[in-house]
Amino acid sequence: MSCWMRAFSHDYPGIDYEFLLGDYCEVENWLASGQVDCGFVRLSTRPEFATIFLQRDDLAAVLPAEHPLAAGDTCLVQALGAEPFILLDKAGNHETSDALAQCGVTPDVCFTTRDDYAIMAMVECGLGVSLLPELILRRVPYRIAIRKLDTPLYRDIALALPGQAHVSAATRQFRAIWIGATHRRHPPETRDLTIGRDLCIITTKSLIFCEICPPASGDREESNVTYTVDDTMKKLLSAPEAVAVLERFFPKILKNPALQMTAAMTLRQVAGFAQSGLTADSLAEIDAQLRALPSSDG
Repeated sequence: MSCWMRAFSHDYPGIDYEFLLGDYCEVENWLASGQVDCGFVRLSTRPEFATIFLQRDDLAAVLPAEHPLAAGDTCLVQALGAEPFILLDKAGNHETSDALAQCGVTPDVCFTTRDDYAIMAMVECGLGVSLLPELILRRVPYRIAIRKLDTPLYRDIALALPGQAHVSAATRQFRAIWIGATHRRHPPETRDLTIGRDLCIITTKSLIFCEICPPASGDREESNVTYTVDDTMKKLLSAPEAVAVLERFFPKILKNPALQMTAAMTLRQVAGFAQSGLTADSLAEIDAQLRALPSSDG
């Protein structure tokens, strides 16, 4: 996507744009309400949206590096049903379980999470296997085995717009970039139409094109901040003052050996697992209390 945005910014420097992240239901709701101009969705989507098909994205088996199922070039879909399974299950997005159901496979789910990268970290630790879209498995920093399936499973990705009557001039030019109609062209009348316009683009976490990489640890706005929810579990669990905060809000982390094995994951990633019991509000409160701890520089 970064390559496309560079071309778009070059051709239409007067357009400001904003990216939002959301699951499929959020994308569709934001499009329907007019909160965003366009979004990336999985087909099929709501019939009132205008869509441009972009890519068929195969699902792939994600396995521990030394797992027996990683021995061949492909992985048997049926074999995944006999392994502890880490399920990606976001609100309104059940594509993994739906895909397995097509093959008559009922996964033995041991963990459920909304975070793709948390799944990879858990698989790397040997806590289970999973199934993820190939687009998100590019340039991953984890030591895992990625195998194609013997029975192809996939999702179809499209750019969705709310309908011709609601499409702004800026959005029409962005759509044209995607279908190749205005690549490297600078029509003066179009540039006049779009100067100063804002374009809000929405993408899903699982949609990875070109050079979009895994989310980095949160930027620290204050140099004296000691801890945040974007620190690794290893760092937080090694600090008594941070553990004291976790004990008040997140006692499961101190009682669940499996969660403690995720030392390389951030607390924000661990919170993506349903088993953590954390809500967005409680995570924000934990972050505030961690940031309020006295600085070690201090």
